[in-house]
Amino acid sequence: MLRIAVVDDDTNYQGIIKNLIEEDCQDLALATDIRVFDSGLSFISDYEPIYDLVFLDIEMPHMNGIEVAKFIRKSTETTMIIFVTNMPQFALEGYSVNAFDFIVKPINPLAFKRQFKAATGALVNKRDVMVHIPVSYTHLTLPTMLA
Repeated sequence: MLRIAVVDDDTNYQGIIKNLIEEDCQDLALATDIRVFDSGLSFISDYEPIYDLVFLDIEMPHMNGIEVAKFIRKSTETTMIIFVTNMPQFALEGYSVNAFDFIVKPINPLAFKRQFKAATGALVNKRDVMVHIPVSYTHLTLPTMLA
């Protein structure tokens, strides 16, 4: 199951992003747990590094998305961050926090689908692990999925 957070102060975009994720997950047969946060502060208030993917608006009051991404990076490098913004001039700064990608508002559903598919493909490939078990004079290799 992929754990996804949507952090955006605009309720309209919260709904758009969540709906696009749900549609794409249905198309890709992916199980997800999607949580929506209305600000960077609400996201970090009880933060635990459990998210595989965070869709993060850059321009938010009190704590912008770059600051939230830096907070995430203090605890984990594995969470994938995709910035969703109408401020593409922050793209270079986003790479300093190892952002996977950027989605420019207004959101193009086809572009979103393409970027989401690339992100989930990278996440699933990253989570596939082969377990090698020594058995007598050989090794037994079993595929597994990390939770």
